Amino acid sequence: MQVFERQVSELVHPPEEIAEFVQRIVGRLTHYRGKERRGERRHRLAIPLLAVPLNEELQPVGDAFAAVSRDISSRGVALYYTCPVESPFLAVELTDHEGRKLQAAIEVLRCEPVDSFHEVAGKFVTKVYEAPASPA
Repeated sequence: MQVFERQVSELVHPPEEIAEFVQRIVGRLTHYRGKERRGERRHRLAIPLLAVPLNEELQPVGDAFAAVSRDISSRGVALYYTCPVESPFLAVELTDHEGRKLQAAIEVLRCEPVDSFHEVAGKFVTKVYEAPASPA
């Protein structure tokens, strides 16, 4: 089974690519006013998104489900869903104002009940590119 018609390797992005996408989404929003504990500013953002549970190898282990984001930063996203999320990772699909999509993996850091929903917080799984070695 493929996730969002993509290969698993296409769900992991460089941090700069995620930051650029987040900036496109939140460029016109007001900033979060609560106590900030993160290294990156988070932005309140309630948009529908699609998510797929993934295992440790970033392979699908369940069906896709619809959720709603709570907030987002260049390092992670929090979302609401009707059921607890038990997988260690999720593939998420976010769409900006112009219809461009980011399909990315997040590591689930916590899942807590909030009223009749569950709040899931996760950090984006990113890759770091190393510069090629210089010839000696």
